[in-house]
Amino acid sequence: MSIVETATVEVVEPTAPLLAPDTRATLDGESREWLRALRADDRTRDEAIARLHALLLRAAHFEVARRRPTLPHLRGNELDDIASEAADDALMSVLRRLDDFRGASRFTTWVYKFALLEAAVKL
Repeated sequence: MSIVETATVEVVEPTAPLLAPDTRATLDGESREWLRALRADDRTRDEAIARLHALLLRAAHFEVARRRPTLPHLRGNELDDIASEAADDALMSVLRRLDDFRGASRFTTWVYKFALLEAAVKL
């Protein structure tokens, strides 16, 4: 003979949502403006892409300069080329992932990290 026990499971409704609420509604104004401009279909988008590329290029140059002491075999032109290539690749990554931006940080902080990573990988 065996004894079978039955367990009673109590279903408790969660008090907090399981998924974070859509943070897009809480974006700061600058981040909202970046996203709006980059999703536009006209000259506004082209101008936003140019500004974004300039930001990414500054970030890539920063990372290249920061790591330069550890790379004595690279010269100025090579470092500039690496920074430019990193900025180009970062721009493409950002544009592909615009819908992934959750707003956990400012948009410019989020994209800056793309340039730092691309520059580090290329170095």
